[in-house]
Amino acid sequence: MLTLTEKTTVTNPTYLFEFKNLQTNTSIYFISIDTSTAKNRYNKFVIQETDGAENLLNSIITLSLEGQYSYVIREQASTTNLDPSLSGAIVETGKVTLVGSEEITPTYNSEFEPIVYNG
Repeated sequence: MLTLTEKTTVTNPTYLFEFKNLQTNTSIYFISIDTSTAKNRYNKFVIQETDGAENLLNSIITLSLEGQYSYVIREQASTTNLDPSLSGAIVETGKVTLVGSEEITPTYNSEFEPIVYNG
């Protein structure tokens, strides 16, 4: 959760996010919609990380590496602009860490031979 409303000057804002990988210095820009119900207290966003098709206007993104990212969030009136030079003021900056969530599934081959101890 973030606190953007107190710094936002645009009426009915859309927020442009930038995640910049601190290892590669590459950035991804996307729009995420505020889903919070108590906007005067906090702002809540759902960002979906995928290895499939991106939808940068609906916060479905692909991040190539696990690790640290800096983020910059800008206010804007446009619901489709992904160019930070055409957006409004920066309302928040910070860091986020992407950690893997892949579950490791053990596999066994047919050559498995149990060891039996007698005694």
